[in-house]
Amino acid sequence: MKTKINVKTILILTIIVLLSYSLNAQQGSACPNLDFSQGNFTNWVCKISSSSGVGNTAYSYLTWTGSTPVSGRHTIMTDIYGYDTHTCNGNPNAQLSLVPEGFNQSARIGNDYTMYEADAIVYQMTVDTNNSLLLLHFAVVFQDPDHPDEAQPYFELRIQDANGTLLNVPCNRYAVTCGGGIPGFQDCGTDIHWRDWTTVGVSLYSLIGQTIYIVIATADCGYGGHYGYGYAVGECRPMKINVQYCEGST
Repeated sequence: MKTKINVKTILILTIIVLLSYSLNAQQGSACPNLDFSQGNFTNWVCKISSSSGVGNTAYSYLTWTGSTPVSGRHTIMTDIYGYDTHTCNGNPNAQLSLVPEGFNQSARIGNDYTMYEADAIVYQMTVDTNNSLLLLHFAVVFQDPDHPDEAQPYFELRIQDANGTLLNVPCNRYAVTCGGGIPGFQDCGTDIHWRDWTTVGVSLYSLIGQTIYIVIATADCGYGGHYGYGYAVGECRPMKINVQYCEGST
């Protein structure tokens, strides 16, 4: 006897398969807590630095220390209905969500203090067939003091080796210095420039067997008094999609 399956049923089954696939990818050993699902910075190294007295606020120009989270500088965000209060003067239709859609948590790197602070988080991962597709979701908030570029607030994503050298893969770095008119950024007629949640997908397939370091860093301005910070959450999965279906079905 044949059983008829309507389109609605097929869609529901497809969603279940995809959700199961995504959860299995995160709960396995491929990249534990890359998505901060443990509600902390387990498997992440948290670093701090100072943007004062340096010629450039970029990641490679700063001296980084520490290994554990610093209160107020490395923060897990869990308010899925919350918004960043600095974005668009409290207009809920044009504010930055603290947590991107599809997640229950994110990490904030940095804060809105104005104390020459620079902050970073680093995730170490050995690439294999289960984590060779890396997805990084990030957002950025800048206060623009209109300083020279080397002293402006700063945000950077990096995929590097143990020596800090960028690895030879597409999209191995996204670096942006605060300023007006930056592609992808918004402002609301104030000195705040911000980028809504953005996803970067990186194929690590050519690096299978190698250990990589995923870095997310932010810095205040080099003269003090103006801030830059970001939000991030990551996930990984194989470079394939497995679909299960009933034998004999269409």
